[in-house]
Amino acid sequence: MARTGITFDDVARSANELLSRGENPTIQRIREQLGSGSNTTIANHLRRWQQARREASVPALPPTVPEGLMPALETFWQSATREAHALFELEREAFRSELETARLAQEDAQYSLQRLEQAHSELTQQLAELTDKLTEQTQALEQERHTRLNLETELRTAAERHNSLEASLNAARVAAEALEVRHRDELATWQAQQEQRMLDERQHHAAEIERLLQLVEYTRDQAQQAQQQAHEELDQTRQRWTQVAQEREQRVTEQLQALEATCQHERDARRNSEQQYAELRGRMAQQAELLLRLEQTAAEAHQRELALSRDNERLQQQLVQSEETMEQLRQSQPVTPCPNATR
Repeated sequence: MARTGITFDDVARSANELLSRGENPTIQRIREQLGSGSNTTIANHLRRWQQARREASVPALPPTVPEGLMPALETFWQSATREAHALFELEREAFRSELETARLAQEDAQYSLQRLEQAHSELTQQLAELTDKLTEQTQALEQERHTRLNLETELRTAAERHNSLEASLNAARVAAEALEVRHRDELATWQAQQEQRMLDERQHHAAEIERLLQLVEYTRDQAQQAQQQAHEELDQTRQRWTQVAQEREQRVTEQLQALEATCQHERDARRNSEQQYAELRGRMAQQAELLLRLEQTAAEAHQRELALSRDNERLQQQLVQSEETMEQLRQSQPVTPCPNATR
């Protein structure tokens, strides 16, 4: 059995019910109340219902009105009808304006909601980052607390050790004072023996210093000679390289000039000229190889110069160390243990 569509009576009944509840009859509300029907069908029936209401709002004049008053009454009713229609249009325009304002407010609310959601997401991310930072700072503070406790423990241990060492030092000071009193009488004899021994050792140190000075002077001369020889070898290598390069350039120039003359005057002997050119290329390759070997030789000489420079620096350091040793030997005072110190 075919399904019956939405009729005008259904739409009119639904619209009247909505009006009785104080609601505006719209297509969506009527469709929700009826439970079915297309928007086009409901819109057509709703327009017909609104037209019928507008026509019903202008009642016909009663038949008992005198005919003399009919023109005036018709003019009055037409004016009243126009005013009613104008008032209705004003109310409808106001409703449309309110509807547009509500739509804009809804769009603003949706945009604000999106911004709030974005801000909420950013705040959530910032909260997570702050939580991570707080966790890291808490861990760092915990580690610092453990470190502080360890340092306090080490400080207490060091203080106890310091007190113990101070007590030992006081005891050693008392013992040293007693030992000083004990050895005072023996010191004069020991000093006389020590002065003679110091005189002998000074003479020995003077001879050792003289020998070190000679060694330092010899080392310095050797370093200077090695550095000068390295510079000379480098200069000779550079001169040989420059001379070979000039000779090679001159030979290449002469050979190219000879080749150009041969090509100009002996065009018929092209094959022979090509062979000569190939030989010339071979010689140029040999000369290039020779130049490369010379460059390698120069690089090796440069490496030797660097090595000699490093050796020179090492010798200079040894010289400084020898001078420091000599200065220490000059300033040192030999000390011989007291013969009675172990009594």
